[in-house]
Amino acid sequence: MTKISKIEIDTTMCIGDGTCEVVAAKTFRLNTEGKSTVIKPWADNDEEIVRAAQSCPVLAIKLFDEEGKQLFP
Repeated sequence: MTKISKIEIDTTMCIGDGTCEVVAAKTFRLNTEGKSTVIKPWADNDEEIVRAAQSCPVLAIKLFDEEGKQLFP
């Protein structure tokens, strides 16, 4: 997989399931509103970040490469 250079979370889609936080706890955290946020980009490795994005039941986490190409979903 190409290196991830940008992580976006669509907070309007996020339902606060929290699986992203379980899979990549150094990168994602639920905020006080119960929405996922990026607390430390790339604190987890790319594999964990991809698994966290894939674990989101509503696909609210978007991953991009350095050229802006969307890698996931």
